[in-house]
Amino acid sequence: MKQILVVGLFLLNGLSYSQNLDKTIIRDDNDYVLYNDTNSPTESTPNEVVTEFEKVLKSIKYLKTTVLFKIKNNNDIDTYALVVNDGLNKEIFILPYNHLEKRVANNYIKINGKWGFNSENGFDFKLLDYPNIKTELIDNNLYIYLKERVHNGNSYNAVVTKVFEITKDLDLNLKFCYEEVCLTGDGIKIIRVLKEDNLFCYKNEDNKLRYIGSLVIDRENGKIESRQCDDNDLCEILFTCSGENEHSFIKSGYNFEY
Repeated sequence: MKQILVVGLFLLNGLSYSQNLDKTIIRDDNDYVLYNDTNSPTESTPNEVVTEFEKVLKSIKYLKTTVLFKIKNNNDIDTYALVVNDGLNKEIFILPYNHLEKRVANNYIKINGKWGFNSENGFDFKLLDYPNIKTELIDNNLYIYLKERVHNGNSYNAVVTKVFEITKDLDLNLKFCYEEVCLTGDGIKIIRVLKEDNLFCYKNEDNKLRYIGSLVIDRENGKIESRQCDDNDLCEILFTCSGENEHSFIKSGYNFEY
């Protein structure tokens, strides 16, 4: 049995104010918020969510403004996204919440929102594609997929998707990471599509996709099980254009902060 639940990740242009944690902006589309969202409805934040995010804010030393969003899912678990910004640092804290049991996840996820902020503001090329967050149910196992825009000067630009399992005890376990799209310094654009455990790889040529190979991912153990490359010139970047070790990349993604 497979069920896909799609949600979105939302960033606020400028983050010019601090929102009280006791109120949450409700979003149910897959678009970025590029303005002070005064039109979307709000609701009271569950006490359990407030308590956990208060702990997060106490651990952050820099001055910050915050915005809290609830991203509506179609199951018992909603996703809360706390965007924290000091003008330079932009971090997003993701916290699933079981609204029937009134329990938050035992740990949160933090991603770097700097390069995806305000719809990749400052980049002539856009690599992010919606949805930026989604959940997927495969064989009664619930997974959450989070896209993170990464950047290292002109040498490497990409979107890395991190795949977490949400256990029945509400533990968040990182299972594996993969590079969904990359743009090399030579202008080569590689696009990858994950279908269950199969990662299909394409080269973008004049806005047409040419198949170059595929990989089978062992999602339980976070490793590449097998691969097939049909273009000898691109085999070295079949899984990642980052130049990083594949074993390290699939375990933790790309962590260089430019």
